[in-house]
Amino acid sequence: MTGTDRHEQLLHPLCADLSQVELTPGGLRSLRAAAAILHPEVMKPIPESFDPDYKNPCWLDGSGMLSCLPAFYVAGVFHAGCSTLYQKLLRHPDILSDASSMNQMWGEEAKTMSGYLDNFNTAKQAVARDPARKLIADGSSSTFAQYWSAALKAHRGFQGTVVPCFAKCGNTAGATQVPAATCQETTCFSSAHQADLEVSRKSGIPFDRMHVPLLMRAVYGSRPPRLVVLARNPIQRLHSAYYCYQHYHSKYGRNAQGFLAYVEEQLNAFHKCVSKGHTERECVLYFETYGMEEERVHYHADQIFRGMYSVFLELWLQALPASHIHVVKSEEYFANASATIGSVVSFLGLAQPGQEQLQEMLAAGRPRSFTAGMPAMLPEARAILLKFYKPYNTRLAELLHDPRYLTWNV
Repeated sequence: MTGTDRHEQLLHPLCADLSQVELTPGGLRSLRAAAAILHPEVMKPIPESFDPDYKNPCWLDGSGMLSCLPAFYVAGVFHAGCSTLYQKLLRHPDILSDASSMNQMWGEEAKTMSGYLDNFNTAKQAVARDPARKLIADGSSSTFAQYWSAALKAHRGFQGTVVPCFAKCGNTAGATQVPAATCQETTCFSSAHQADLEVSRKSGIPFDRMHVPLLMRAVYGSRPPRLVVLARNPIQRLHSAYYCYQHYHSKYGRNAQGFLAYVEEQLNAFHKCVSKGHTERECVLYFETYGMEEERVHYHADQIFRGMYSVFLELWLQALPASHIHVVKSEEYFANASATIGSVVSFLGLAQPGQEQLQEMLAAGRPRSFTAGMPAMLPEARAILLKFYKPYNTRLAELLHDPRYLTWNV
């Protein structure tokens, strides 16, 4: 039996269930060894264990300096109220932020763990002064929805192959008389997929489990972070995103007909992906890795995918305990921010704010509307989206054991 075979035997049972708060010492060692192959830079500064005297995950590094990770994340999604809730929570006396708190560490490939840790300097000093109470927050809204472009930290094999391959195809097109797109289609995607599969083989992590939530769990080990997730009716969330980002309405039109055209084109691309033999889940998670046709889709249908909450929640539930994930229905937050603040503060294990503190929290984080003054959504667009999102809303309600999310289906 090879070392890799032994490693796979150790890791595969662990991958079947990372949803426990406590991992066995052997299981945690296996997970972290595998994650160090998946992304060495992320794992390098992480200690064997965190200081139990700190409520926040902190440790002394090799030079005796204190380092800390965030204890919790307001993890997403965009256009669901995350930024305003995050700003409100920062007014709680025991919640801290710093330069890295909006870093998008887990959702952006180029962000490094060393840089992330270095920019919690002010916050960690406050934690050191009151280790039994203070928590560091991360308000990066890209954390939760792990569609392909937000998941690249777990797919360095693919990305490290496809980027230079694309460049080589472009540089040699004249000499070889092979169009760059043809070279990319026939060479780059297959070799990049093989590179990703090789990382899976070396690490012992099944390819279907090579996701950022697993990497995050390896970092936190037996001190898993808490995730606050705001989920808004996906139709309204998409409508807001369309009018917010110029690259959508400048292409399709800043009007109701343009939104309909956008919806039809993006959903047609998704359905075509499925028609090629991929599952719906695979098309959500790996869309633009399947070829040039998907790569050319305007922004890779990412805004459509962001509202398919159940797909991403299942990934997180494979890696974190369900008790560490708190999903807030955005419509209820918009209607009663005070109740949402109370539930989130309780979830984080912090003292409820006094009346004066609560009023200060409520006053923070003024909401913005990107659809105010815009044309109403056409009934045709709403009907298409209602049908599309219905099974994902239903699955979300099942995962959360919460029928309130079924109201999005009518």
